[in-house]
Amino acid sequence: WDRYMRCDGSPDPVNQREINTYISLRQEDTTRDDAACVFEDSLMDLQLVKELEFLLLNSPLDLMSEEERHVHQQTIDTLRGLILSKLDMATLRVLCEATYLAHKETGNLEYTACIDDIDLCIWGNIMKNP
Repeated sequence: WDRYMRCDGSPDPVNQREINTYISLRQEDTTRDDAACVFEDSLMDLQLVKELEFLLLNSPLDLMSEEERHVHQQTIDTLRGLILSKLDMATLRVLCEATYLAHKETGNLEYTACIDDIDLCIWGNIMKNP
């Protein structure tokens, strides 16, 4: 009931159709590959991972089959892979804009973005100074 009342558009992680659709749409969406959007979307991904982990840890063994446990664990792994993939794309976008983001005097790229559980820190010697 709490999930229904949340009304945030997040899928029910127990419903395989919803979670698979969500993952597919996130993988295909290339319009939200900048760091700010990736971090925002990753918060929901992390919440889904936490919900699934809670479900796996707190469900009695007789209420969930081994196959269901395996499917939920695969979903957790897929969501974690999705987060890493999206962070890689955000990193690529930062590196593609490195000359514009570099410090004017030193020529070094120093980029940091943080949210609750994720930090993205990039340093680069753009001007090749010793």
